[in-house]
Amino acid sequence: MAPGMPAAVGKEELAIVYPGVFETIGFAMTYGIKEVVQISAGWAFVRSATEGTETIKSTGVVTSAAYQELFLLRKSAAGAWQTARYCTSKIGPTI
Repeated sequence: MAPGMPAAVGKEELAIVYPGVFETIGFAMTYGIKEVVQISAGWAFVRSATEGTETIKSTGVVTSAAYQELFLLRKSAAGAWQTARYCTSKIGPTI
């Protein structure tokens, strides 16, 4: 979910929301995995941080940005880890 916007729930909503985000904003980011914890046989979480720049495509304005992310993963019946929940929080422009 974008700051100030309602959460997108489910694959169908994400398929609608995310293309619009990437059509309007360009991202040049570096990603870092901060923590990976398997909390049970079928559940885990990953905490990450993202930092870089965002470009408003319509204006060309570039700003620094930083985010923290939390992924809750569930192991499928086939044994693959899949994203069950995802949360991102913008922590402000970097300086």
